[in-house]
Amino acid sequence: SWPFNAPVDLRQYPDYAETVSRPMDFGTIKRRIDVGLYRHPDEFLSDVRLVFDNARLYNKPGSDVHVMANTLQVGARVAGVGGWVGGG
Repeated sequence: SWPFNAPVDLRQYPDYAETVSRPMDFGTIKRRIDVGLYRHPDEFLSDVRLVFDNARLYNKPGSDVHVMANTLQVGARVAGVGGWVGGG
């Protein structure tokens, strides 16, 4: 899950902002939890889904990060959060 723990480095991936309009990462999610920004679980879950969606949007199918996004999202479903993190 390391690629998802911090914001994408725009110096390393300068075209990222052209592809992804709403960046999100687990570090940002943790900070939002710590300061009480999420008022409803759906807000938190939306940001978690956004991490995975952005990874699939920017990274080509079959790439390590794309595969990790799919694997982590499926893992969340198996762990019992099903529709929460998995979306539809």
